[in-house]
Amino acid sequence: MYKILVIFTTVYFLAASVLVLVLMYINERKFKVICDIYFSEFKKLPIAAKTLYHASPLGFITGNSLKKDFIIHPLISERKSILSGNNKDVEFILGLDKKLTNSFKWEHYISVMGSFILMVLIGLIYLFK
Repeated sequence: MYKILVIFTTVYFLAASVLVLVLMYINERKFKVICDIYFSEFKKLPIAAKTLYHASPLGFITGNSLKKDFIIHPLISERKSILSGNNKDVEFILGLDKKLTNSFKWEHYISVMGSFILMVLIGLIYLFK
């Protein structure tokens, strides 16, 4: 039973990791489109998005997450990001076409679930070694 559980969680974690990487690259293009729309409406980008605009999804994962925070935070919590000084972010992001924003939600939720599964996997390996 233990081996089946470890294999299942390992496969799930690897599948979630691959899916998150694919979504990161898809969202990289959508991020640039959203930034263009945001800049045309507000004449400036949030500081994290401006500073980390070229942060690679693989090379600098933390920077990639920070630059997308002004998009993800309003989508998940319906509150503005602490990294953005614009109070109209929530309205703006929630008003965008769902085709532009849904993949950001998926990336967030799958990465959270993948992190949880990784912790479960580490716990299983630790408990039954």
